Amino acid sequence: INNNFIYSATSADGLSLNYRVIYVEDACRGVDLKDIDEQKRKLLNNGAIIVNSRQVMSKFDKFNS
Repeated sequence: INNNFIYSATSADGLSLNYRVIYVEDACRGVDLKDIDEQKRKLLNNGAIIVNSRQVMSKFDKFNS
């Protein structure tokens, strides 16, 4: 998935609607690395969790406890 536009914008929308957002870094790719880092910083500052695909299941287990 294109990180620069679709994934970052959808994640930000989810956060604005008070959804839990888990941003899976290795499930997307972007073009502008500087922009990607900025978008990830914004998402983190707004409550997103950033993980890689190996960590996804453990994060879901925490939500279900």
